[in-house]
Amino acid sequence: MTGPLTIGAKVLPANDPVATVTLYCRRMFAAETMLPMTDDGTGGDASAGDGIWTTVIPGEAFAPGR
Repeated sequence: MTGPLTIGAKVLPANDPVATVTLYCRRMFAAETMLPMTDDGTGGDASAGDGIWTTVIPGEAFAPGR
């Protein structure tokens, strides 16, 4: 088993402010998983309000080679 995987994405508003960001991920042939991303300085996010939205995929969700 490996440790958690932190994913960050720079999200820029187009016409309206960004209210929510969701990461959709899939392991091998399993169903998609939706993970909410935050920009509030919690849950792996380093700085609130910086436009970098972050989520953490727990290590139990993947294995080497997957």
